Amino acid sequence: MADAVQNRAENGLSATQVKFIGAYVQHGTVRKAAEIAGVSRNTHSRWVKERPDYAEAFRDAVEDFADHWEEEAKRQAFGEEGSPKLIEFMLKALRPEKYRERVDVTRREDTLAGLTEEQITQRAMRLGIDVDAVLPDGEGPA
Repeated sequence: MADAVQNRAENGLSATQVKFIGAYVQHGTVRKAAEIAGVSRNTHSRWVKERPDYAEAFRDAVEDFADHWEEEAKRQAFGEEGSPKLIEFMLKALRPEKYRERVDVTRREDTLAGLTEEQITQRAMRLGIDVDAVLPDGEGPA
């Protein structure tokens, strides 16, 4: 990690920018990195917008930070005491197509069947839904 920060310094970033990047890799927040580097969060945002080399270095720092925590999660998940919850998170991250949460979102046309206009209106209002959006055209409340 220190080598990566040194390489960034050699590639045209200022000492303050390198300090910010290094602090981000260590702490993972823009607030803390800005505090350590002695700059504002706005300065960091300006660097990202105006300096493609800095923006690339910052993206790398975000990846470095994520890699560190991914390694730590693996260590804790698969260590002696193991953590089923961490294993679940790792599987969801690594194979989302297989382990992601699934929610069936289908629309049933008969959901409101059999309800009176008043019942539909009450349910819609309770849910904060525009009544006109659930009632057929022209059947909204007067």
